[in-house]
Amino acid sequence: MADLQNLSYIQIGYALITGVILGLIYLFLLWQTLLKLPNVKQKGLFLFLSAAIRLTLLIFVALHFSYENGGRFLIIIIGFILTRLVITKHVKNSIQKEYATRSAKKEKTPQKSSPAPSKQINRPKKTKRK
Repeated sequence: MADLQNLSYIQIGYALITGVILGLIYLFLLWQTLLKLPNVKQKGLFLFLSAAIRLTLLIFVALHFSYENGGRFLIIIIGFILTRLVITKHVKNSIQKEYATRSAKKEKTPQKSSPAPSKQINRPKKTKRK
C-alpha cells in the first residue's frame, strides 16, 4: 500500500523531482520519435517499439527509485503526470498562438484577386465576298 506518513518532506521532494525528470525524459524521447518518424519505412512498428521502450523505461526507473515504497512510487508518478500536463498545455498554447498569428497575417495581407473574366462578344465572322 501507499504509505505516505513515513516519508519526510525531503523524500517526497526527491520522489517528485524524480518524477519530473522522468516526465521530461519520456517527452523528449517522444519528441525524438516524432522527428524521426517521416524517415522510417515501417511506421507502425517504429511507434510500437518506441512506446514500449519509453513505458518500460518509465516503469522500471520509477520502481527502482521508489525503493519498494508504494508512497514514493505514487509521488514519482504524480510528478510525471504533472510534468506531462504542464508540457502538453504549453505546447498546445504555442500551437494555438502560432495558428492565430498565421490567420491574422492572412487577413491583413490583401489576397491576390484574379482579373475578371473578359466578356466575349459573339460577332458574326466576316466572310469574303467573291
